[in-house]
Amino acid sequence: MIRKLAAVFLCVMLVLTGSSAAIAGQPNQYRQTSALQLEKLSMSPQPVTDLKIGGRASNALRLNWVGSDSASGYIIEQYKEGEWKRIARLADPAVQTYRAVHLFPSTTYKFRVMTFDFEGTKPVYSSYASVNGTTLKAVPATLAPVQGLKTVSRTVDSIRLGWSQNSSASGYILEQYKNGKWTRIAKITNNQTIFYKISNLTDYTSYQFRIKGYIDNGAHPVYSSYTTIGSVTLPMAVTGLNIGTRTSGSLQLNWSKVEKSNGYIIEIYKDGSWKRLMKTGSNGILTYRASKLSPRTLYQFRICTYGFDGKVPLYSSYQYVSGTTETSQITPTHPKIVYWTASGSVYHLSKDCPTLKRSKKIQSGSIAESKKSRVCNVCGH
Repeated sequence: MIRKLAAVFLCVMLVLTGSSAAIAGQPNQYRQTSALQLEKLSMSPQPVTDLKIGGRASNALRLNWVGSDSASGYIIEQYKEGEWKRIARLADPAVQTYRAVHLFPSTTYKFRVMTFDFEGTKPVYSSYASVNGTTLKAVPATLAPVQGLKTVSRTVDSIRLGWSQNSSASGYILEQYKNGKWTRIAKITNNQTIFYKISNLTDYTSYQFRIKGYIDNGAHPVYSSYTTIGSVTLPMAVTGLNIGTRTSGSLQLNWSKVEKSNGYIIEIYKDGSWKRLMKTGSNGILTYRASKLSPRTLYQFRICTYGFDGKVPLYSSYQYVSGTTETSQITPTHPKIVYWTASGSVYHLSKDCPTLKRSKKIQSGSIAESKKSRVCNVCGH
């Protein structure tokens, strides 16, 4: 009403002043056609603002905008077949959205919206606001399940899953079974991402995971069925590994118990490679005696825990330890005869030992008779 009164007021002023010029600031609304006549140009309503694509599907696009207070409604047009064609007239100015349907997938469309009002019974229109939008690709009714789901790698506190790409999917949804229910742990929005690492897990524990593909189709996404897998984390490595009792021919290994494991594997390094000495059948065995070793020789050992994921063996990381055997000791029964001097501190296995060359009186007999506690370092080895 105010806009119409303003237009009347301007017309009256033109007649009273006799002006033949366009009214300042209103060059496109009024102009004088003669000294006493005016042609009134309709006062156009304000155009819509913030026109945009508010939603997409494979066969539809939703247009949203901010309306005009001066409008009685809106006209929506679509560019097709080389010209603009009206596709809707909305007579309620409060309705500021429209869904264009029956469109083709993966196709870009042009739209424009204008407001309309009336001067009496004559319609008046605003300028256009335009927007372009592209529909989503065609969505199949079903989606094939994810293939090739497997455990790629694992540690004591993580599992890395992998699967084959589903080129028809928009992405994947991954879930984990915990606390008695399936819980989403990831939504992957790129179908080329085919690996995912689950962290913060517990050592040597069984877990269940499942994955499904999805197609993003606006408010109506399409999902595949689930593909499920079980996987087990690695057992912890041993701690407290050390060399205990040692002799000239053996070394004893000791370690602390790893509660969540099936047992232990002990290996020795010799002839340029690691060779297994023993695999225990229980995690309660916490010692091993490596025998048939050579005196005064350095040996390297390593140990790991083991378990299973179904029939797949799992191994912890290795722990290493080195130890040297003792000097050889001769038992009383071997040899039967040894040699010594009264002032010497050792017995000898050979009378011709180089250390006895300067000795004038060499005695012989059993080790017990020699009353010496150890063998000569020269002839005793």
